[in-house]
Amino acid sequence: MKYKYILVLVIFIIAIIAISSFFLPETLNNIINNILNNLLSFFALITLLLLGSLAIIDLLDRYGIEIYFYSKKKDIEIKKRVEETISHFYEKEYEFLKEISCDRISYLLDQLGLNADQFEEIKYQIIKLRQMSVRTMEQSKEFMHDLCTSNKSLTTRVLTNTDKMKSDKCVYKRVKYYINLSDICYEEVIKNKLARCLLGLIHENLKKDVKEIDYIVIPEQSNLLLGIEVGILLKKPVVKILEHPRMNIDQYWDGNFNKNSNIIIIHDVLVTGEQVEKCVSRLKKENINKNYGAFCLIDRIDCEGKEYLKKWDIKTYSVLELSDKMIEENIKNNN
Repeated sequence: MKYKYILVLVIFIIAIIAISSFFLPETLNNIINNILNNLLSFFALITLLLLGSLAIIDLLDRYGIEIYFYSKKKDIEIKKRVEETISHFYEKEYEFLKEISCDRISYLLDQLGLNADQFEEIKYQIIKLRQMSVRTMEQSKEFMHDLCTSNKSLTTRVLTNTDKMKSDKCVYKRVKYYINLSDICYEEVIKNKLARCLLGLIHENLKKDVKEIDYIVIPEQSNLLLGIEVGILLKKPVVKILEHPRMNIDQYWDGNFNKNSNIIIIHDVLVTGEQVEKCVSRLKKENINKNYGAFCLIDRIDCEGKEYLKKWDIKTYSVLELSDKMIEENIKNNN
């Protein structure tokens, strides 16, 4: 911009001198004309030199011979044009995605039977749960309590009232309030916090024996994502129990399992205890050296799963105890 102002100033001065020459004596006028002619010749020469230089630089550039200052300026211009193009593209793309996202969210909310306010409340509760610490067992209990009974909006994601379902549609009828922690484990942060709740429970009860664990075992139809996350935190291999063998008629599990191993069982919600007992019976043929017990996030105390497992000499530990009555009272209080 500075060069433009200088050029305008020079042209303006030349114009003033040219106009004033009409009113000056002849001798002085001749001197001024000579000066003007010399100036114009000088500017013409400079212009020719610049144009010639630009032509040569452009020619060299076409043949791949780089001139540093010219190439740098050209790169800056290209970069600027690319940034403008990309910015324009992403603005359009962002607007498009916003429209599509709004349509998809509306569709999903409609399928879930939620309104926009309930959706916002769910988002708020998830953010709140993300921020909660689970460094102590008391904090773990508080986290689990808030997760399962925080309010009606969030419980539509974690709890299902089986009494409100059509009898021919309901698969699980052993409890009134079915706690689903499998779906929420697809939320990475919450899955990690659930696993850390179990990690605290394991360390609190096993103490130094934690290092003796060889495998983490997950019962069939239990929470695989949660079990894998606990395995990652404990740095122990995971074995998943199967309903039916895949290849070997005696192998009811996925994963490498060696004989005479020490195990713990990871389960999200203990109800009747049948899944855990079946899990142990599947592995007995492989001569378990020691089963340190079943570690669960929630024990449904109204179903007496812990008492059932005592008969099979299986210890059980849980972060939180809940019953249908306790859940119902919490929901009423929160509403």
